[in-house]
Amino acid sequence: MILLPTPRRLEMMDGGFALPRQGCIQLMSTATEILPAARVIQAAIEAETSLRYPVVAGGGDQGVVVDLLLSSQIPHLQGYELEIEPNGIHVTAASAEGAFYAAQTIAQIVRQHADDGVLPCVQIEDRPDFRARGVMLDVSRDKVPTMATLYGLVDQLAALKINPLQLYTEHTFAYRGHPDVWAAASPLTGQEILELDQYCRERFIELVPNQNSFGHMERWLKLPGYRELAECPEGFTFPWGLRHPTGFTLNPLHPRIL
Repeated sequence: MILLPTPRRLEMMDGGFALPRQGCIQLMSTATEILPAARVIQAAIEAETSLRYPVVAGGGDQGVVVDLLLSSQIPHLQGYELEIEPNGIHVTAASAEGAFYAAQTIAQIVRQHADDGVLPCVQIEDRPDFRARGVMLDVSRDKVPTMATLYGLVDQLAALKINPLQLYTEHTFAYRGHPDVWAAASPLTGQEILELDQYCRERFIELVPNQNSFGHMERWLKLPGYRELAECPEGFTFPWGLRHPTGFTLNPLHPRIL
């Protein structure tokens, strides 16, 4: 089995758990807190096996396939314990976030054992080395990603238990007061960012804004309305000999700079 990131402790046990035709995913704690984890498991099993298990709070009439429990006994806030036994899958997590990461591990296991529908019996204990595990994506050079691409990327990052995502921006955000800057840049709009932020939150990812300054501002400073804000409005030569024809860096001493 390949699990990414590698769990802190993984012990293979004898036997396997055959996914039944009927069953449910049982929430043993406040339903709204761990519902995102249940949905990850539900979607992974349905995508790989066409089996659909309803999510229930408390006992289910069709037998429990997965049970999810929050417990203060798990010492790390993002930690979890996962056990697959011949009679089902059991998850105990310190928080909704930990339960979500356990669900991502279950989804990876399901994808690798969907052909026969039998999951290997295993005991896993996991917690991250670092509270924040982030990715920064440049959305200002070459093609600006579509929203569909960004949503897909968020799903991939969530599966890898990444939790901050920064979108590095130079001129590709549609600031309402600066339309000349982004007019031909296929920019991300404020509404799109708000919707992406909500999508990230549902997957325990913090969407972090990253607007570059003082440097890499040439797409602003080449325009007449911003030219005087440049440190070198007439352009300059890089130390390696390349001539840059317009301003590149904001001048922090200019009275209009703020």
